[in-house]
Amino acid sequence: MLQSENLVLKPPSQEDYETLRNIRPCDEYYLMVGEDPRARYAVGIYNKEHWNKGYGRQITQTVVNYAFHSLNLHRVDLRVLAYNKRAIAVYENIGFVQEGVLRENAFINNEWHDDIIMSILAHEFHVS
Repeated sequence: MLQSENLVLKPPSQEDYETLRNIRPCDEYYLMVGEDPRARYAVGIYNKEHWNKGYGRQITQTVVNYAFHSLNLHRVDLRVLAYNKRAIAVYENIGFVQEGVLRENAFINNEWHDDIIMSILAHEFHVS
């Protein structure tokens, strides 16, 4: 728990979750944070035997199609390690574009690696 003169920051309790469900933010709140329907995407194929078979592309295309056509989202974004060239190629092929780099964002095998931020907007996605 962290505490200052006017605040107490603590892990949420079950009671806190129930209270939050009943709170509606004021209209000005949305002017500060936006309200565009969006999602963050992540996928992992844990078994190496299933790599290079097109499953990642099929999964990503199916999820993005659902996001835009069923959920009516505006945007889907993701983070991918800069050295994961296969995944980046799949995402680019589907229509994701690189927006930026989170420098030295992932610590793997005692080394820092960059994450690439990519996104796709609803009007950019075309089922192929």
